[in-house]
Amino acid sequence: MKKKFNILTILLAFIYLMLNIHLVYSQNEFEGVVKFDKTIYDFGNILISDGSQSCTFTLTNISKNPIVINRVITSCGCTNPKWTKSPIKPGQIGYIKIQYSNDLGPYPFDKSITAYIYGLSRPVQLRIRGIAHAKKKSISELYPYQIGALGLSMGNIDLGQLSQTKAIEEEIEIANISSRPITIKFADTTPGMKLLLKKNKIPAHKTVKITVIIDTKKNSKILWGKNTYKTKFIINGKKYSKELKIEILIKENFDNLNENQKRTGSLPYFNSSSSNIGSVKSGVKKNITFTCKNTGREKLKIYKVESNILGVKIDYPNTIDSGSTSPFQVSFTTPKKKGELMIILTIITNSPLRPLINIIVSGEII
Repeated sequence: MKKKFNILTILLAFIYLMLNIHLVYSQNEFEGVVKFDKTIYDFGNILISDGSQSCTFTLTNISKNPIVINRVITSCGCTNPKWTKSPIKPGQIGYIKIQYSNDLGPYPFDKSITAYIYGLSRPVQLRIRGIAHAKKKSISELYPYQIGALGLSMGNIDLGQLSQTKAIEEEIEIANISSRPITIKFADTTPGMKLLLKKNKIPAHKTVKITVIIDTKKNSKILWGKNTYKTKFIINGKKYSKELKIEILIKENFDNLNENQKRTGSLPYFNSSSSNIGSVKSGVKKNITFTCKNTGREKLKIYKVESNILGVKIDYPNTIDSGSTSPFQVSFTTPKKKGELMIILTIITNSPLRPLINIIVSGEII
């Protein structure tokens, strides 16, 4: 009996693992119609003298009907798309190939590609990015954020937006900037974030990629707005206090709503999206009121309101009934530093049409 129990336990554990693997890696699937091999391609560090660069996004039709890539639009003339023009039958594979001109100078680049696919209610957003250099740099110059013998391009990485119940996967390149091999492990990682490394030993002056997975289902509680996930490194057995920080903005998930439900949901309308306080001395207390009306048919829920700078207090309602109006009170003391003032308030709501709203308070500190 004990042997049967152990086999059953192992079987259940295996099934649980497989389910979780599917859940984690399902972020590249869209509406049960199409699955992409990736949605972000990172060229890494390239030289301008390398000339134009290309990459390919592969998509699989996972539905029961043929699909068609109607058109692909890029955010910049420096990117030229080509794609499968014929219908893609169920189970078949298509492609979107992007050619990047790499002639914009020695700068970081991040370009968006919008793919309109027949069968999807909204387009798929793809991205290419990298850093172009005028001349070859040392590995220490390429990875200036350094933790012991470990180098990263930066210590604070923004992954953009993520809907509730979803997961996101990102690759981050790290380098051994020393002349000896190193081994690395992760420590004190924020719950909800998982880091995967195929080989934890990095040869001297070589790079490897860490796969970062943030899964909202793995958070200890429901999180909204901008959240920071952190991890520390153990390098050759020594734990370092310097951290790698990953930021992501978590918003509501509307995948279960049909188009009619999205149109008739809650809809916030503010009397103004900005307020200019003019020229003000430092240390002055300011109070500003914005008014919000729910013009939708469903109750409006305000999950969170956050500011881009510290010291700003925001009093806001948790809910606003259909047709009702409520104030948003913003209070702060003008900072000591002279110059332009720019406070950006981000409001996270349950509105399918306006899940994120930005309100700006501007002025000049004299």
